[in-house]
Amino acid sequence: MSDLKNFNGIASADLKSYNGIAKADLKTINGLTAASSIIVMEDDFTGETIDTSKWDLASGDGYTTFTQNDNLTINVNNNGADYDDYMISDASVSSGVCAVQFTMNWTEGLGRVGTVGLFRSSTTPSGATLDYHTKLTQRNADDNNDARWDLRLTVDDTAIKTTIAKGNIFKIVYDFSATSVKLYYWNSTVWTQYGATKTSKNLHQGDGLKVGIFGNGNITTDPVVVVDNLYFTNEDYATATPS
Repeated sequence: MSDLKNFNGIASADLKSYNGIAKADLKTINGLTAASSIIVMEDDFTGETIDTSKWDLASGDGYTTFTQNDNLTINVNNNGADYDDYMISDASVSSGVCAVQFTMNWTEGLGRVGTVGLFRSSTTPSGATLDYHTKLTQRNADDNNDARWDLRLTVDDTAIKTTIAKGNIFKIVYDFSATSVKLYYWNSTVWTQYGATKTSKNLHQGDGLKVGIFGNGNITTDPVVVVDNLYFTNEDYATATPS
């Protein structure tokens, strides 16, 4: 039997091939390639404890609190410094295309509280590093209580004021080669881009990007931002949720 290396004339070849079908480390069977997930990290914020295997938490001035109870609530209780309190994903993406998807809702109030976006992984979040991330921010104008979304891009920290309703599903997509940023919202059956594609000069400088969730300290009353069903991927996608 030659130490079981041959059976009925069929060479086992260390079990890498059988009947002409390559095992290829189980990645291909009968010509069908097993697809790997594009999801780098996801969080539906189930339970009451923030998953520290996914997130690094920092409390700077302590004015922002992040609490979890089947969603993530961001609450600022005073005029603290912007971005002193934050959650940064452990996972990062450094090439190709990356996307962060999430739902976002808020209570009415004056000021701005919550920010979700992409952040340069080599940079410490602070008010001085606004140019190193792109983000979607709940914001209520102090002058007329006009609830609006702001997407602040890294080019001159420019804000795009959108009219997308709260509670929507959002997706921010960054292309490393084109250094471009796109904002999408889920429009019943399809992703719809909001506004023009923007170019970022500072977001990627040879390092990777992480997901950042920040507290903004500029409030006069107490709005609350709720984030849920967050996905971080290393490719863009056309489906309602990535896989």
